[in-house]
Amino acid sequence: VNCPLPGFGLIFGTAHGLQIYDTRRERWTLLNSGNSEMHHDDVATLNCSVDDGFLVVGYREHGLDIFDTESGEWQLIDRRNGLQSDVVDAVTVVGDLAALWVSSGNGISVLTQDGVLFYDETTTPLETNAINVMVSDDSGAVWLGAQGKVYAINGETWTIYSPSYVLASQFPTGAITALALSGGNTLWIGSDRGELCKFDLVAVTCEPFFTAADLAITSAITALTVDNVGRLYVATAQDGVHLYEEERGGSNRVTNSANSTQWRTFTIPSEIRGNHLLALSQDAAGYLWLLTEAGLQQWDPASNRGALLFTDTNSRYPISSITTLTADPETGIWVGGQNAGYFDGTNWTTFATTDGLVNRQVRTIAIDGEQRSWFGTQEGLSIWNGDSFFNLTQADGLPGNVISAFLVDGNAIWIGTDNGLLRFAENRLQIFTTATTRLPSNRITALARDEEGAILIGTEQGLARFLAATMSLVPELSGQSIQALAVLPGNAIWVATDSAGIRYFNGLQWTTPPDIAVPPAPAVNLFFVDQQATLWIGTEGGLLRYVP
Repeated sequence: VNCPLPGFGLIFGTAHGLQIYDTRRERWTLLNSGNSEMHHDDVATLNCSVDDGFLVVGYREHGLDIFDTESGEWQLIDRRNGLQSDVVDAVTVVGDLAALWVSSGNGISVLTQDGVLFYDETTTPLETNAINVMVSDDSGAVWLGAQGKVYAINGETWTIYSPSYVLASQFPTGAITALALSGGNTLWIGSDRGELCKFDLVAVTCEPFFTAADLAITSAITALTVDNVGRLYVATAQDGVHLYEEERGGSNRVTNSANSTQWRTFTIPSEIRGNHLLALSQDAAGYLWLLTEAGLQQWDPASNRGALLFTDTNSRYPISSITTLTADPETGIWVGGQNAGYFDGTNWTTFATTDGLVNRQVRTIAIDGEQRSWFGTQEGLSIWNGDSFFNLTQADGLPGNVISAFLVDGNAIWIGTDNGLLRFAENRLQIFTTATTRLPSNRITALARDEEGAILIGTEQGLARFLAATMSLVPELSGQSIQALAVLPGNAIWVATDSAGIRYFNGLQWTTPPDIAVPPAPAVNLFFVDQQATLWIGTEGGLLRYVP
C-alpha cells in the first residue's frame, strides 16, 4: 500500500512485520514488534488514510493494530476488545475511523464509536462468512467480495449482486478477489477465475466484461487499482500486471480483448522472480543483475533466462538488506545495504566498518575512471582503491553526510547529498547549494548527464540543469520530487516523479512517454540504460524493456 505518512512510504506486509520503502531516500526499513510499538508481526492486510492520518495493520492471527500519526501510538484491537476473531482476512475503513470493517472468515466485525456490530450468514443476507475483499466510499457504503457475489451495504440496506441478479450482462462466477471503486457509480470487479468487469450500479450491468482468455491469463486476479487519471491496473497471481485505459472521446465501443489498443500487458519472464524491482545493473559480460523482493538475480537478456539467484539462505551477504548495486568493469557485482558486498563470480566478500567503511548503511555505489569504488552511506562516503578505504564526511567539507546519488563524469564525480551537490575532481571539492545556485532543493535524489554534456540534477522539488558553469531550472517539473533519470540516444530525457508519473523530453518539448512505454505500475523505482541503449523501467509491479 502507498502510505506517505510521516515515517512510512511504500509498505509491504510480511510474516516478519512491515517492509517500508522510502522512495525519496531510496531506503528500506523493517518495522516490527521488536523495534517499534507494533504488537505483532504476521501482517495479512493494510489500510492507510493519509487525509485522516492513520494506518491499519491486520494480522493473520492476532487481530489488528491502528497507528495514529497525531499521537504516534499503536492501538491493538483483538478478541479481548471488540473483534469476533483474531484472524483478519480483509479490512476497510469508513471515514476517519467512524467504522472499521474486519473480515475474519467467520463473519464481519464492525467497530464504531457506539460499539461493535457482528455480521454473519445467520444474522444478515450474507450467504457465506468467507469475505475475500472489502472497499468503502466517502458516503460510507461498503462492498464485500465473496464467492460469485458482491454485497453492497448502504446503511441498513443490503443488495446482493450475482449472475442471477445481473441479467442484462455477464457477471463473474468465480470467487470475487479484487474490487476497486472507479467513480461515477462504477466498481471494477475481479475474480479468482481471471474474470474482470466494470459494474455500473445504476444500470446494473457489468460491462465491459473480460474473461481470463480475453486477458490471456491463467491465474487469479489478486488486486485492482485505479490511478489518478482513471487507468486500471490489474495484478494477477502468475501472469504479471495488465493496464487498461478506456477509450476517450465518448466512444462506446468495447473491445473484449487484451490485444486491443486499450490494453497493455506487462509480464516478467518466468526466470525472473518477484515483481517489485528495487535495483538493476549490467556487468561486462552483458548479464543484468536485478534486485527484487525475491532476491538478487543474474539474468541473460539475450535469451531471457536466469543464471543465478541469491537469497539470505545461500549467500554470505545479507541479500534482503540490499538497496543498491553496481557492476564493476570485470564480471563482479558490488552491492550495498548492510555494509558493502562484492561477488567476484564465485565468492562473496563483505566490507564493514571494521575494514574502514565509514558507515554500515550503504545507499549508493559508483565506479570511477580509475576503477575506484565509491560508497555513499548514511554518514559520509568511502572510496575503495582495492587495498584500503579513504573516507570523507561533513567534517571534511561535504555539504551533508547522507549520500544519495553518484554520477561519473570523465575524471570528475558528482555527489548528491541531503544538503547539496558537490563535484569532486583533482582532489578538490566544488559545492552547489540553494544558497549559491538555482538548485530547487538541497536534497538531491538523482543525477544524469545528457548528450550536450549538461548535468541533470533531480531533487525533491524539481529538476535542474548545469551546463557551462550555469545552473538553470526545468520549469515543467517545478515542485516535482524526482525519483529517477535516464538519457537515451537523441538526447531523449526520461524523468520519473513521485506524483506525476513519467515525464519525457523528446528533444523539443516535455510530454508523456510513448504509449508502448507505459509502465506496469504507477510508481517507478528506477531507470536503467543498458549497453544496447535499451531503457529498463523498474516498478513495484514489474519490469518493462523499452527499445527506442
